[in-house]
Amino acid sequence: MNIVTLAECKDRLHIDFNDSDSDIQIMANSIESSLFFATGIDFNGTIDDKVKDLAKEYVLLKLYLDYYEKHTEIDNRRL
Repeated sequence: MNIVTLAECKDRLHIDFNDSDSDIQIMANSIESSLFFATGIDFNGTIDDKVKDLAKEYVLLKLYLDYYEKHTEIDNRRL
């Protein structure tokens, strides 16, 4: 991962165990790749800290939403 670290991801997800580290890492890498392909911006080479912070927040928010959507036991069809 380049934009966010595994520790930042686990902190956002409020996870303190290591069982899901590989899943979290794969999801974050996928989100970062999608962001790069959608924007064409290399966020590691970007000098602007505001752009980096915005990209980091996007990755962490998308990870949070995707992770808990995948791990929610509620049957959304009944809502």
